[in-house]
Amino acid sequence: MPESMHKPEIQRLQGKILVPCNARQVERPTADGQMETVWVYTVVEADPGHPIGDLAHWKQETARRLNLELQGYICSIYDIGTQVTLNGYASRALFEGRSDIVAECRKVQDWVDQVLEYYDQRKQALLTAETEDERMEVAWDFAADVPPSDFVDWRNVRLMFGAQG
Repeated sequence: MPESMHKPEIQRLQGKILVPCNARQVERPTADGQMETVWVYTVVEADPGHPIGDLAHWKQETARRLNLELQGYICSIYDIGTQVTLNGYASRALFEGRSDIVAECRKVQDWVDQVLEYYDQRKQALLTAETEDERMEVAWDFAADVPPSDFVDWRNVRLMFGAQG
């Protein structure tokens, strides 16, 4: 993530518009052992077709970035193949009357629901921002704020079908 000693701002640079988002201040030690405060942030690169002051456009661009990070986060824990497999196991278990397996698979959906709720809160904060400063105040950290509570391994769920329910 880029860092800056000063609050980052939207800027034109080398034929692109660089739009900082997900900005937050963090403290870190310096080489001499002192603490310094820096801004860490994400950058959305945009073609120079919109004015820097077009807040509505930059809110949408930031929301798209948030959505990409949402998808990346969920898939970093449960890739698409694992999600499909667990959904299939849940359907099979439901058909076979295996509530223990359904409950195990449900843990994944419950976690995804929590991640989506967090995402929706951040997205609404972005879209209702009335100033550039308010847009910049919207930060997110999926891994820190919505970590998986119970990791469900599809291999263990598969083995549950062999066990008596």
